[in-house]
Amino acid sequence: MLNSASLSTVSIKLKDGIEEHQDKTIPLVSDPQEKLPDYTLSYLYDERWQTIGTAVNTSAKDWIDFEISDVPNMTLVQAIRIVDKDTVENDLLEEIQLVDKTPNGKKFDYQIETKNSFKSGMAWFATTALGKAIFGAIALAIILVILSYVGAPAV
Repeated sequence: MLNSASLSTVSIKLKDGIEEHQDKTIPLVSDPQEKLPDYTLSYLYDERWQTIGTAVNTSAKDWIDFEISDVPNMTLVQAIRIVDKDTVENDLLEEIQLVDKTPNGKKFDYQIETKNSFKSGMAWFATTALGKAIFGAIALAIILVILSYVGAPAV
């Protein structure tokens, strides 16, 4: 648990030969200077999408790094999603399953960085049957200690 690999950074880059997605525009409302996408990166963790961050009006022809502040355990991260967050309509650009440390997308290249985290290791352990049993036993012991002091006669 102490050395649990945790997802710390996801970097994306548009694959060679793939044309950059452009924002949809509304005449007289949209700024023509802001045609580059607003890349929003999310990861699927415990059946919920967690947003890592958004690179506003940025090209993915060079690497874009998304650092994760509260690092999740790699074994619990199931997928990565890239969306163009747009004022008109959000466009899903790519969603990949995270089955190894070097995912391969159709539109984007990915670089995954991990770091060791005790906190994420404990979060993973708490989801296992053994972890649930141990934490349940600890909680029960604490409750019994509290009840013994509450029910004890005053001296």
